[in-house]
This record gives sequence, C-alpha cells and structure tokens, in this order.
Amino acid sequence: MPCNLSRILCCMLCILSFNGFADSDAATLKEEALQILKENSKKSVAPEEYASCLLKLEKAMSILDKAGDTDSPLAQEVSSSLFWARKFSNSQVIKALEKLKASDGTPLASSKVQTPLSKSVTKPNDPASIEPPELIAARAAQKAFDAAETFVNSHKDDDYAVSLRWFQMANQYPGTDSGLKALERARQAQLRFAAKNGAAAKEEMPDTPEMELVKSGDELAAAQKFEASFDLYKKSLKMKESIIAHRRFANASFKRAQQINDEVKPKFEAHYAKYAQAYQGAWRTTSFGRRFEPDDAGLKAWQRQLADLKKESDVAQRYYQQAEQENKAILRMSPEQKDFEAAGYLGLCQSVRPFFKGTGRQTLMEFVKSYTPENDAERSLYEFCKTEIERLTKF
Repeated sequence: MPCNLSRILCCMLCILSFNGFADSDAATLKEEALQILKENSKKSVAPEEYASCLLKLEKAMSILDKAGDTDSPLAQEVSSSLFWARKFSNSQVIKALEKLKASDGTPLASSKVQTPLSKSVTKPNDPASIEPPELIAARAAQKAFDAAETFVNSHKDDDYAVSLRWFQMANQYPGTDSGLKALERARQAQLRFAAKNGAAAKEEMPDTPEMELVKSGDELAAAQKFEASFDLYKKSLKMKESIIAHRRFANASFKRAQQINDEVKPKFEAHYAKYAQAYQGAWRTTSFGRRFEPDDAGLKAWQRQLADLKKESDVAQRYYQQAEQENKAILRMSPEQKDFEAAGYLGLCQSVRPFFKGTGRQTLMEFVKSYTPENDAERSLYEFCKTEIERLTKF
C-alpha cells in the first residue's frame, strides 16, 4: 500500500510539473505574440512578423489544449488573442504563416472556437415552453458576457487584454444586447490603451456655451441619467449644431436603448417561466377526453401581460431609431459625408430592430465597402459589422 501511494503521489507531482511547465511556455509565447499585436495597433507590421505572432499563439493554444487547460485566465487570454489575430489576417499573412509552419515542421492542434450563436440556438419542442429563440440567445449571450466580465475584473490594469476578451465575446454573440455592450467595452478599452501609449488623438472641445451644455450632458450620461442628458444635447444643438453634440446624443441614445433592454430582459425571463402553468391550466377534461381551451382566462391574462412587456421593450427600439437619426446627422455634417464611427453604428442601429434587419444589412455592407479601419478601435467596429452581416444573411 505505501508503495502504491508513493507511485500515485509521484504521478501527481509529474502532472503538476508538466502543467506548470506548459503554462510557463504558453505564457512566454503569448507575451511574445502580444508585443507584435500591440505594435500592429500603432502601425501595420510586416506580414512575416504578423505570421510569427499567429504561430506563437497557435503553439501556446496547442500546449494548453494538451494540458487540458481551456478555462484558466491564461487560456482565455491566448484564445481571445488568437481570435483577434486571425480576424485580421490577410492573404499575405496566411502565405507567410504557411511558410513558417512548413519550416517549423510541428503539427499544431487547432484552437477550440465557440460555434456562433446563430447556429447553436434551437427552439424547444415542448409545447409548454414557447420561449422565442431571441430570448434563448440573449440568455446564452449574457452567460458569456458574465464569463468575460470575470476575466476582465481580474485584468483591470491590462486594457489590451481586456479589449481582446470583449471583442471575442462580441463577435461570438452578434445580434444580442450583450454582444453590443461587449463591442462598446472593447472599443473603450482600446481607446484607453491607445491614449496611454500616445496613439490616440485628443478631442478638443471649444470653451463655448453650447459645448458647456454638451459637457454637462456627458456627465449625466456617464451617470446613466440618459433622459436628462438628451435635454442638454438638444439645447446645445438648438444653440449651434455640431458633430460633437450629435455624436454624444447618438451614443447616449444607443446606451439608453441597451439600458431598457437590460431592465426588460429579466421580466421576459420570469414571464415565460410562467407559461407552462398557464398552458396546463388551459386544458379541460371532458367525457370525450382532454381538450385545449384557447380562451382560458389564465392563458389570456398571460398573453395580455406579454403584450404589455413587448410595448415596454418597443421603447428601446425608438431609442435605437433616435441614435440612427443622430448618426445620419453626423454624416450629413462631415466632410464628404463620411465618418467611420457614425457609418458603422448607423447600420447597427438598424440591424438590431426587428423590422429593419434588411435595411441594416444593406447599410453595413455599404460601410465595409466604403471604409478602411486605421486603428484597433476602428478594426473592432469594422469586424463586428462584418460578423453582423453574416448573421443577417442567414435570416
């Protein structure tokens, strides 16, 4: 028995040692790759250098896969970095990567990429459960958002890692409020990283009465008092129309729509959870067997409450429409009627509204055809819009 115990302990120590070395090697490769990605955020690096970044991340992923590590902070960071790097690879990079792999001669395990939500969500067959696919999708996206937030909270001082983690989550869950929130958080983290590294242009706000109103509106919006901020943005625009005021108004409207959806989502969850009871209560036992009564009072009450919730949710759609109009105003006032952020978000404001998905898809296609991203914050928006086009094309 002591001999067997010694062998078991020896095996455990070997496994722990292997995992420790694996983590160390993967972490080193990840850090080397991130240096290249960070350099690429300032200016485009050579295809060969970018390819070496991809190879390092694939090797790190392979090491972690073999060690059975898929959920640790290190594994998440390698996964999100590889996800980002692959998104922005071009034909030159792929050719250079193939050349590197040929000379390296080591077969690499592919990383486990989560199946896009639009392919994985199915509607339950149980007649007592009528949850719409959108609600199921929202629940899955919220779970992924919470997991990303856990990672982010442990990496608060690393804006670059945070931005890539949010970007990955956003692109894996397009068409959801959680995905849109993740996109915004990714872009904000990228802007913070750029500012710390002197790569972000500082926005100058004139010291004028109309800009003072904008500044006050920004303070209210930052405190999530969006309705109050709208009044100040409108006053500023009435005093003197400006792109800055329109942009702030658009951003606040977009966030207000998301805020409403966040408030309504748990109400929908709770309401649909009561459907089984309402459904079962609508059945009647007769001498001829069981019969479903569609005019059952309990079922009708459930349907009326659902209609009220949908009206509450419709308010969010009006704020997305308000954001759309503000982005159109930005484009109208911009040189050559072009503005990267306004054009991208214009399409998103349309695509998230049920009856404007076709219009949104067309707007987003025009956006990706007409614009070229120049920094990571723009790359995030651009790539997300491409992902959104793919999602809309399937419907």
